Amino acid sequence: MEENKTQSNVAEATESKKLTYEQVTAYAQQLTEKCKAVIQENSMLKQQLAEVMHNQGIAEAGLAIKCIELSDKFSPEFIAKITKRVEEYLTPDALEKSEEQPTKPSTVKLKATED
Repeated sequence: MEENKTQSNVAEATESKKLTYEQVTAYAQQLTEKCKAVIQENSMLKQQLAEVMHNQGIAEAGLAIKCIELSDKFSPEFIAKITKRVEEYLTPDALEKSEEQPTKPSTVKLKATED
């Protein structure tokens, strides 16, 4: 509905070729409101993305721990890499880094071995 108003106002403006102060003020107000709505939506999407990334990191850490539990099924090199990643993920340094950058939670990424 708001877009229709803007489009009709633009059509009127192109007909008259000159904008009045009131028209310019109205356009500026409409653009400001749209900008605020987009910023609010962007903020909400950022928060949702951070939550999804955090949950993904937890799931990957769980898989890594499960791989360590089943270490007899995997190569020693793979287990060593996974163990190192889990240790890095669970150390206080990793926790401090994730607190400094709340939009980029640390995740444990699993890599397959080249066997």
